[in-house]
Amino acid sequence: MERLIHAISPLFVGRISLKGPLLCRKEANPDFPFDPLEIVTYLFRWCFTDRPLSRVRIMRRPKKKKRRGSVVVEFALLLPFLILIFVIGADWCRIYYAAHTVQDAARTGALGASGIAYQEHFLTEAQRQHRGTEEALRDSDNLSPKLNPGDVVVVTSDSEVSVTVTYNFETLTQWPGISGPIEIRRTVRMPVLPSSS
Repeated sequence: MERLIHAISPLFVGRISLKGPLLCRKEANPDFPFDPLEIVTYLFRWCFTDRPLSRVRIMRRPKKKKRRGSVVVEFALLLPFLILIFVIGADWCRIYYAAHTVQDAARTGALGASGIAYQEHFLTEAQRQHRGTEEALRDSDNLSPKLNPGDVVVVTSDSEVSVTVTYNFETLTQWPGISGPIEIRRTVRMPVLPSSS
């Protein structure tokens, strides 16, 4: 008991009045800065913890600072970077989609020019070029802008055909170091369907 009184004596010396049991009343001393409930909470924590009692430290909740308008300012600062990231992501997705479509168009054109698509064994060179161009354009209808017949080049030989598709991709904005549209070129070679005996 003496140890407890010695430990808590700095709380009460010259600050409260003692009436019977140890009481703390703001009515007795209006300048007393602590609440009785805070003192009881502190004593309870001190009795059941191993922390040494050097000074009275009653934890108070820090007052929340007013941050009026700070969220709007932060959003205004981050908005240009968010728009830049969105535009870069959109262009990257569009380039990937266009490259995949051009690759499919070249493969479809090679299948048509080689005669494998429709099992055509006796195609002339002009027919192979027409078939390859037609199939490549048909498979690239979902591109915007669409492919032109001049963007498809079909080269034939006795043993194989080669179809090259070129597409000019337009970005959403002009990027530093990139002047004009980006050229996407894909070439597919395929053996000619042999004539049936």
